[in-house]
Amino acid sequence: MAGLPAFLEKQLVIRFNQGGWTVSSINDRLKTEKTENLLAAKRADVLIYMLDPRREYTVGWLDRIMIFAYNSSVRRVLLLSNADVFGNGKIAQEDSAREPQTKSGRRLSRLEALAGSWRSYEKLQVTVMHIPELYGEGVKMGEGLLGRLVQAAIDKTGVAVADVGIQPFLSAENAAEGIWLWAVSGNNDPVINLGPGTKLLWRDFVELTAPIMPQNSNFPLTRRREDGTSDTSVESIRYGTSALDGAYAKNQLGWTADTDDRAGIKAAVKSMVDEQQKQWEMSRSFFTRERGKRILKRLIPYAENIAGAVIMAVIAALQGSDAVHAYFDLNFIYIGAMGLLYGKYHGFLAAAFSMLILSFGYVSDGSDPIGLLYEPGMMLHYVAYLVAGGVTGYFSDRNEYERQSSEWHQKRAVNQIALLQRMLSDSLQVRDRLYRQIVNSGDSVGRIYRTVQKLDSVEMEQIYTQAVMVTADILGVNDVAIYVAGSRSREYYLRRKVFCGERAAARPRSLRIEDYGYLKDVLATKRTFMNRKFAENAPDLAAPAVYGGKVIAVIEVYGLTFEQWSYNEQNLLSLTARLISSALSRAAEWERSRAEENYLPGTRILNREAFAKVIEELRVRHALVKATSNQLLVLEPNAFSLSDLNDMLKTRVREQDFIGEYGDGYALILTDSSKEAPELVKKRLADMGLYVASQQEVM
Repeated sequence: MAGLPAFLEKQLVIRFNQGGWTVSSINDRLKTEKTENLLAAKRADVLIYMLDPRREYTVGWLDRIMIFAYNSSVRRVLLLSNADVFGNGKIAQEDSAREPQTKSGRRLSRLEALAGSWRSYEKLQVTVMHIPELYGEGVKMGEGLLGRLVQAAIDKTGVAVADVGIQPFLSAENAAEGIWLWAVSGNNDPVINLGPGTKLLWRDFVELTAPIMPQNSNFPLTRRREDGTSDTSVESIRYGTSALDGAYAKNQLGWTADTDDRAGIKAAVKSMVDEQQKQWEMSRSFFTRERGKRILKRLIPYAENIAGAVIMAVIAALQGSDAVHAYFDLNFIYIGAMGLLYGKYHGFLAAAFSMLILSFGYVSDGSDPIGLLYEPGMMLHYVAYLVAGGVTGYFSDRNEYERQSSEWHQKRAVNQIALLQRMLSDSLQVRDRLYRQIVNSGDSVGRIYRTVQKLDSVEMEQIYTQAVMVTADILGVNDVAIYVAGSRSREYYLRRKVFCGERAAARPRSLRIEDYGYLKDVLATKRTFMNRKFAENAPDLAAPAVYGGKVIAVIEVYGLTFEQWSYNEQNLLSLTARLISSALSRAAEWERSRAEENYLPGTRILNREAFAKVIEELRVRHALVKATSNQLLVLEPNAFSLSDLNDMLKTRVREQDFIGEYGDGYALILTDSSKEAPELVKKRLADMGLYVASQQEVM
């Protein structure tokens, strides 16, 4: 179950558990990771999902749910909808026309159409079940029509009822019974209705629920303008919709609707009102306690300060004249205590009380009250009180400031750590999801990743071989060829290097650039070519591999199906060609840097190690592309020097062929050769005094 209201889910769990089914629920905002893992692990027989037009990103969530169901091989999917899609005020049957008149109805219609496309094109067994407005034990404020009406009345939002009419209701228990009967029956109809259930007029609903509402609630009434239209200045809750004909469900599933259950609707509304009243009482009690704590916290310092002043006054009264002439004034202890405990404010307040106590003591000892103001010793005493209150209060305030600052920094650090933890967790989830997508999926991202892996080499022949294979894999074709341009014939010819498929094999081994308009365009613009004019002498797609600003190879694709004639395939080939170009560039740089190690000095003759490596790469190519023929011609020993041999061979063999040390002498490899090519080369070599001792195919 996914996206269901709690009160309906509870009834479904009870009913399915009674039938011996295992039930799992996904209701934490349909998190994709949890949904995917749960469906993959459970291999569900039935997936139940409620279409809610008010849910954010509802189309995206539905599509995601359908993808999960399809990938997880869920046998049947049940989507719960309502009668808003019919919207004509009549009794709607399964095949009734969709005439949605509200925004939610139109959105539901689009969602049902999306679900229908999965049934039509992906053969996913999807059933849309229309149900009336639900009520039941545990329905919450704002949930369904009942919840929205009660919330509007209690919150006094001035919500109006747009249309007055008959509204069918159905208990959650009765709806769960219908869903259960559908699940066990194996019914696979595209649409099925549960109805009619309890039917109420607006005035009946008001009479039923108005006595339950709190006295200060603003029960929503119908509001219309003078011209008869609804007042759109306030949110509108539509009351009155099509009734659902449940005859088909009764015949096919054996389901019967509830009788008139007004008591159940009344109990559901009362439970929402009671829950709201309970929350209000809890909130009121909480705020009362918190307010009392705040007041008490503010009054305690004043009470202690006054209590300290009273104690000092009592001590002064007990001491009498001794209090005036004492060597140590106890008021300083009182002032210091108040300053250290509560800061400068209460320190100065204690100093003021102490001044009064001291002044009263001097007056009691016979001093003139006015004369005290002109007594230097008295003024110094007053100043000492103030200094004591200010100094002790300063230390207290500083400590309090440091404590608050420390708490603020600590909270900030905790928030930063929590934010970093969330970011780390999100990053790990994204990383894991992308890793699984890249490694396991067959989409474009996964194919590009595999392309990069296969082209991760610095061996030129291996890259050419893998380039053909990954191009065929990414585009989903069988016929691909790569033509390369040599340094001597770059301006005139392209020669086939590697190919796969019968159509590619039928293409010429060499292409004269002047004879092919698409080649001139590709070489000049360095852009991907698509044969939209269906020219017979051109491939379906062609893309250049560029190195150093020049086209070094052209990738040609043949045999596209009708569905593949799109910009998507063109973009895929263009991206693949860029990856191949990058790999070839790395290999070319690597070959240039190792030229002295791979070739015999001053020649294009490969040394023994490099030549053996080429033979091995061509064997791998033959294993992958069996149609390619590569012939190894072993030369007989001769008296020619190395430089003479190099000069003789470099003009008699193609640039794409290889010459190297082999055995006790030298050998040639003719790549992608025809049946006649070895004999022609043998004849050419014999004219120069070079003879072939043996011939074999590299495989």
